[in-house]
Amino acid sequence: IGTPDDAATPEVRDVDERRISSRRTMLNTPQPPALQQRFSFDGPIDRISGMDFYFPGFHAGIGEAYVSQGHERAGEMLSMSRVWHAVTPAKKHSTNYFFAMGSLDRDGVEEMVEYLKPVLEEDIFATVEIEKIIETLDDLPPELMLKSDGTAVLGRRKLQQMMDDERAKETTV
Repeated sequence: IGTPDDAATPEVRDVDERRISSRRTMLNTPQPPALQQRFSFDGPIDRISGMDFYFPGFHAGIGEAYVSQGHERAGEMLSMSRVWHAVTPAKKHSTNYFFAMGSLDRDGVEEMVEYLKPVLEEDIFATVEIEKIIETLDDLPPELMLKSDGTAVLGRRKLQQMMDDERAKETTV
């Protein structure tokens, strides 16, 4: 979806009681393949990429791309998109997943939905396989956190806290 700069660029996080916000600002970076195919600009860009996670299961993402400084078209917006994911429990071992995307360019949305289908299918496959593994375990393994997992781990810990709080309320009633 992106470039190596996505993982290499530090996140700026903002956390409060309602949400976790994460932004990466990548300056003078190569264009991701999905953008290269769509625009008549062949050069480095400035990108903003981010996600806001509203507890317990709504994600609102942003993506913006501009012509980099130093070019005669510097600051010109090449693309702006928004994505929304809503994840809600369905049954003990299943989840409802809702996805939507918007952009200034309707054709671009249709292209991006097609481009993202294999990514979403891979995520679904991985989630199903992980669930199968978890179902075979007596105890969950300790948390393994990679550098790029920081925001996801914060979200997972917040969800666990919410579930623990809910369970404690149920036992005191």
